[in-house]
Amino acid sequence: QRYGSWLFNMVRGDMGKSLLSRMQVSQLIGFALPATMLLTLAVIIVALVIGIPLGILLAYKNGTTFDVVVTVFQGVLLALPNFWLGILLILIFSVELRWLPSTGYIPFFENPLLAIKFLILPVIALGSRLTAEISRFVKHSMLETLKEDYVRTARAKGIPMVKILFKHVLRNALVPITSMIGVRFGALLGGTVIVETVFSWPGIGRLIVQAVGNRDYPVMLAGLVILIVMFVIVNLA
Repeated sequence: QRYGSWLFNMVRGDMGKSLLSRMQVSQLIGFALPATMLLTLAVIIVALVIGIPLGILLAYKNGTTFDVVVTVFQGVLLALPNFWLGILLILIFSVELRWLPSTGYIPFFENPLLAIKFLILPVIALGSRLTAEISRFVKHSMLETLKEDYVRTARAKGIPMVKILFKHVLRNALVPITSMIGVRFGALLGGTVIVETVFSWPGIGRLIVQAVGNRDYPVMLAGLVILIVMFVIVNLA
């Protein structure tokens, strides 16, 4: 009965009250959601800006020493847990070098330069795996597309390879890449739960972890529902 009542209220937009702070859960989610969205969008943008050109370059230099070295490095990034990488980044760039802050958050439009400074380490920790996945996926998609007949025809016509790669091959290779990014978005949201805790980032992930520790069930349930809804919307899109 209690669960049914909670579910009925959730559908109407009533997420209940926090057992700890007695604040409306919708207010807590409203404070945390912009921080999570900023971090997630920053990770996706950086991963696309680096991953797609790198994947194209790897496809062009397939089988060379550069390809082998980058592929090994990608394997290392895919194997590293993002929370361990986050702690390592804090130790190096915050504790030892003191170049970047280890914790903190500023809304982007309030102070863009300072916001980017706070974003750098969390984005690297959360986005390294996604960047490696995108670049590998782009490479393999490009290599498959390069075997098509229309590519050989374009080469036979004397069209420059750079034009073939960007105008013909990439356009067709981007279709499965777009689907892959949507699926990976779910893993990215799951990663924010850990990374936000490591960097004390005031997003939904950290809110959920705090709610679990405090046994604040309304906050925990609402946070999970919000993450699931975001994942479903992105996949539908």
